[in-house]
Amino acid sequence: MTVAEVQQYQTQIQSIQSKVTRYGVSTNALASDMVKNGPFWASIGSVYESSVIQANSNLQPGQTRFEAIYPKTTFTSNMRAILPSATWVNADEKAAAQKVIEYLKTPQAQKIATELGLRPGVPGVELGAKFTPEFGVQPDVKYDSLRPPQPYLFLAASRTSNESQ
Repeated sequence: MTVAEVQQYQTQIQSIQSKVTRYGVSTNALASDMVKNGPFWASIGSVYESSVIQANSNLQPGQTRFEAIYPKTTFTSNMRAILPSATWVNADEKAAAQKVIEYLKTPQAQKIATELGLRPGVPGVELGAKFTPEFGVQPDVKYDSLRPPQPYLFLAASRTSNESQ
């Protein structure tokens, strides 16, 4: 994506943004508000797959069932553990952090993650019982994952948006 493309599509982006009626302080807060307030409050939201699983795990009689929609191309969220190599991290801290990272990779920890509606980060770990259409998600999803835009593009979009106001 280039600055020229950001500028070229700014009008269309503003048109889409003008239709947004609800925001949340976080993706999970938006999903929780959608469940709490029902379909007339918001009919669609960009939320984590785990939020859909959570919403459908606790449905009360008469409550709306939620369904994840998977675009052909989308942004994905991968949680990473990073072990810094810096002068301010001492040997004991590095050793402790390494133990936490090793634990998070274990089948036991990955199973806990899947029970919370997160896809496993280690190959070979089964998805678990909640990755089904009953919980509003698809177990075998195929999509192209986009890389996040570079920071300078956000600045260009912000400048273009402010200039048009």
